[in-house]
Amino acid sequence: VPSTTPLGAYYLCALADSALVVTESSETNNTLCTTTTVVIGRPDLVLPQAPTLTATTVNAGATLSVTDTVANQGTLAAGVFVVAYKLSANTVYEATDLAITTTRSVASLAVGAASQVTTSLLIPATTPAGPYYVCALADSGLVVVEPDETNNSACSSTTVTIPLPDLVVSALTTATTAVAPGGTVALSNTVLNQGGSTAGVSTVAVHLSTNPVSGDADDVASVTTRAVAALTAGASSALATSVVVPSTTPLGAYYLCALADSGAVISETDEGNNTRCTPTTVVVGP
Repeated sequence: VPSTTPLGAYYLCALADSALVVTESSETNNTLCTTTTVVIGRPDLVLPQAPTLTATTVNAGATLSVTDTVANQGTLAAGVFVVAYKLSANTVYEATDLAITTTRSVASLAVGAASQVTTSLLIPATTPAGPYYVCALADSGLVVVEPDETNNSACSSTTVTIPLPDLVVSALTTATTAVAPGGTVALSNTVLNQGGSTAGVSTVAVHLSTNPVSGDADDVASVTTRAVAALTAGASSALATSVVVPSTTPLGAYYLCALADSGAVISETDEGNNTRCTPTTVVVGP
């Protein structure tokens, strides 16, 4: 069948002595056509309905179950093809959307058949916080030749939200019990991102406090800070920091308090849980 044949239904006709090399008593009875037609067509893959989501929120780096349906509305069976997924700010599957590495394969799809599958999609760990539509694209590798290559995608009608990061000081301890003004205290501290998306680079600041509350009038700020690298959702950073006790610190017993994201550069789901104080005090004395 010529590759340029327009799609449609055709009879197949045969012509004897097509080159007219035989002289015959009748030259008008050399043809015959089939009584039925054959359809010249191609598969045409579509997503007849919007993918559905099983959750309204999901952490970056976690999985999200999505159900999508691919149908073949063409006139020829489709061979093996792949369905790809993206996170989109709108309901259009676009090149600039955030690609999800999870895909699903469809072995074949007969004319008029459909494939509906629920797939567990791994959300990229670096996905920024915000609401996203989930879009699916049938035949993402363009291996199936179709009469219309622009109708292969569909996006969910609802969004899934990637929450903001949330930094907390999850552990804070010291073995030091006494120190002179101007001395140093070894402080073991752990910063945890218990939020749903990556927190960028931040800084931990340390205060000495006469009570286990950071941020009130009795605090004495140490010049010591430590940088915390970007933390994906659920990741933590633990370090033993040598904290300098200011030489002007009044003598007395102090809790050591740490403040995550002391520069307030990270937008978080909760900005009021960034501090923690040691359970015991350190005596600052001569």
